[in-house]
Amino acid sequence: MIGASYIRTIYTFEIETSPEQDAKLIRTLNERPQHHRWNLVTANCADFVRQIINSYYPHAVHRSIIGDLGITTPKQLARTLSKYSRRHPELQTSTFVIPHVPGTIPRSKRVRGVWECVYMGHWHFNPGKNALILDSNHELVAPLTSADRRLVQDQLEEPIRAAPSAAADADKRQ
Repeated sequence: MIGASYIRTIYTFEIETSPEQDAKLIRTLNERPQHHRWNLVTANCADFVRQIINSYYPHAVHRSIIGDLGITTPKQLARTLSKYSRRHPELQTSTFVIPHVPGTIPRSKRVRGVWECVYMGHWHFNPGKNALILDSNHELVAPLTSADRRLVQDQLEEPIRAAPSAAADADKRQ
């Protein structure tokens, strides 16, 4: 996951499980056929995650027929898992964000569902809302305020803004 953070922001959701539940999941996965046919609408990676979470907590997560046109998306799973955990406060869940590593690679864009890509509705789920941030010391810290985020973003962009002028100055000296 840390390597993937060089190209995108990663939202992480953890759920409480028991050793018995884990053993049951492993048995179930080992009994399944090893070859599955991938299908964007009915058998994608998010569908696999949906099956795993629902094996621990039945009906905890589901696809959205309206919001995502029936396609299971990671954002929908995060939204329904968050809703499920609010209805079941006894379930120990946690959420944290691994931010996109600073650099010249284009920044991550806002997470969108299928329908949000086509039509901008008034309802938006933010998977990182109130999530802790994994910092460079591998510690979970409180999220930045808007003002702090702008300050950090300005600091990250300063070397990029300065780079073209430094290159131009070097050309002039030659």
